[in-house]
Amino acid sequence: MRYAKIFLAAGLCATALACREKTLSRMEPTIEEARQLTSAIRFSEQPRGDQLVKGFYELQGDSWRWTAPQFEVLLGAPPSAPAQGAHLVLEFNLPDPSIASLKAVTLAAKINNVPLPPETYTTSGMHEYRREAPPSAFIAQDVIVEFSVDKFLTPPGDGRNLALVVTAVALEPK
Repeated sequence: MRYAKIFLAAGLCATALACREKTLSRMEPTIEEARQLTSAIRFSEQPRGDQLVKGFYELQGDSWRWTAPQFEVLLGAPPSAPAQGAHLVLEFNLPDPSIASLKAVTLAAKINNVPLPPETYTTSGMHEYRREAPPSAFIAQDVIVEFSVDKFLTPPGDGRNLALVVTAVALEPK
């Protein structure tokens, strides 16, 4: 008798499912456009985490990110860059503890493997790394920009290597 009740319940469930109105999902074509890369990322306006290739830690205060000693971004080149070049701009902060401990930090950059002159910073606070990039650096519309620093902090118990506090990165037309 016990098995009969189980089979009856299973049969009723199967019948209820079979009697439901079947709705067919319609397959409709979609048009997906490739998302155009922006030539500027300002973390306070648009986090654009999809253009951060490597070396960035989580967004802090909706406006900045710590970086690792080597970090990369993918940017769209300004339309005039293949003919005239562009300016690479990185806005960042060197916190007081960083300069107190490290004394000086040298920042270098490459655009599509074309090296740009480094700059050494010896004071804390907001800084701007601005370099002119030649037309030869813009072999494609999408550009890989690599940054590196020579010194960084590793706070005890943190596990991260902290280099710069970045607020924005951009390629600006000349």
